[in-house]
Amino acid sequence: MSISKRLRLFLELMLSQVFDHAGYPDLRPNYNAEDLLNLAQSIRPGRIDNVSNKITKFKGWEFYSSSYIIDRVYGLDRIIKVLPSNELIGFDFTGNINELESKCDKLQTFQPLWESIGVKRVIVVGTALPAGDDAGIAFLDMDKCVDDLLEVIYNAIELDLVVSTATIQLVNK
Repeated sequence: MSISKRLRLFLELMLSQVFDHAGYPDLRPNYNAEDLLNLAQSIRPGRIDNVSNKITKFKGWEFYSSSYIIDRVYGLDRIIKVLPSNELIGFDFTGNINELESKCDKLQTFQPLWESIGVKRVIVVGTALPAGDDAGIAFLDMDKCVDDLLEVIYNAIELDLVVSTATIQLVNK
């Protein structure tokens, strides 16, 4: 099943709101953009040029934030710190659950990149709506979504998975 880019982005935004509600701020802005670029270039020569060529109207990396660089170059949509271990976990969000395995495979190839910035494990999280239920999503059952997110995080830690996939069902109250 293919979904529109707009719906996919909306679902990813909703998932970001679940992280915020759970008390997991995005740590990507805490990184230095120049350091990220230098590190990526030293670990995967050519990666920066490859990504640059895919950005429409690319004007130079100095115009992009560390969050954008981590998303585009490192493949991560969010980085969180899990207490009490202080372990950093990276996440790649997708609104298309059919992409979970291919995104997981891609992120495994990026492992030296994300490990270099302290990320110990990565979870590809797909967001899903109940069949036929794309209206009324403003009444999201945030507590249920947070419970599901916590289960995803702690299962990955307990099972010691380096790269894993999960789906969080966005449900209405």
